[in-house]
Amino acid sequence: MLKQILQGMVVGIANIIPGVSGGTMMVAMGLYDHLIHAITHLKSEFKKSMKLLIPIFLGAGIAIVVLSRLFEYLLEVYPIPTNFAFCGLIAGSLPFIFKKVKGHSVTVGKIIPFLIFFGIVITMALLGESDIKLSTTKRTLLVQSSNFPIEVLFLRDDDIPQTVATGVADLGIVGENEFMEKEEDAEIIKRLGFSKCRLSLAMPKDIEYPGLSWFNGKKIATSYPVILRNFLKKNGVNAEIHVITGSVEVSPGIGLADAIFDIVSSGSTLVSNRLKEVEVVMKSEALLIGNKNMSDEKKEVLEELLFRMNAVKTAEDKKYVLMNAPKDKLEEIIAVLPGMKSPTVMPLAQEGWCSVHTVLDEKRFWEIIGKLKGLGAEGILVLPIEKMIV
Repeated sequence: MLKQILQGMVVGIANIIPGVSGGTMMVAMGLYDHLIHAITHLKSEFKKSMKLLIPIFLGAGIAIVVLSRLFEYLLEVYPIPTNFAFCGLIAGSLPFIFKKVKGHSVTVGKIIPFLIFFGIVITMALLGESDIKLSTTKRTLLVQSSNFPIEVLFLRDDDIPQTVATGVADLGIVGENEFMEKEEDAEIIKRLGFSKCRLSLAMPKDIEYPGLSWFNGKKIATSYPVILRNFLKKNGVNAEIHVITGSVEVSPGIGLADAIFDIVSSGSTLVSNRLKEVEVVMKSEALLIGNKNMSDEKKEVLEELLFRMNAVKTAEDKKYVLMNAPKDKLEEIIAVLPGMKSPTVMPLAQEGWCSVHTVLDEKRFWEIIGKLKGLGAEGILVLPIEKMIV
């Protein structure tokens, strides 16, 4: 019983750590299946189930009550080490989860749930950084913001273009591949720059590829028949399209098709199915799409939303840099700095020195910092930028 109480305490701790769930820890401890069985068979195996459930819930309750204040203190006083510890705990739990699927083939169809939930998390994070607060306490597909006139509806990605085009929703965040496939009458408002992938033609790797003419008269399996049909027509290729909703990459191996047309990210799924990528048909990323008949009032809300999103995106990969610089080198230092307009220069109490503030692109950061040090800059302080309005 003591062991189960301790396991319950671990579950309780996980539930108050951001990014970690009690379920993840139960999988890691081999407890998840037993707990689910105990809950689902509570009526038929009451005594046996309660013998497991009571100490687990007791331990979880103790951990939440006792350790909440401790984590609050650690996050306030030691934010960076504490958050790195949380990240380590999340990363360390992944091998235990992967062990559950060891021996099973991973196909595109099987990772669709991952992509859906990944998209949900990214969307909520993007809105959260834009200071748009969403309530996530209830298990609902419709979430209302408490501080912005917006409601968020969570849908399957292939339903989003139609939902926006018909006016059920005014805006949608969806992959470019799904938007092009559905051919719905909606407009692209903004390219968001994440969830990038490509749609490619692939064939058995032991066959030599002479060019697009190879696909003439061949069967091609795909979940994106519209995009593929348009591409083949544009290039004068006559091939038979075989529509499959999942596990497209296994089709050549079982004789269902000669080649495939599917999403490619790293290419590892193709390699595991003895396929090779031969033609990139289109590149895709997340899009913000909108209904073409939005009212003026809704367009004003959209402008405010875009303003906030742009402030977050503009701040990405930017650093706010402060440094002490000798006045006799000030002009040379300013010439090195690619500031937004002009760096801020303030005098210091020490004679002959000033403080210089500017914004640097992280891609050129180390190159510029090296030049600044060579010109005599000291006490260089680098700070992250949360939002930047230009």
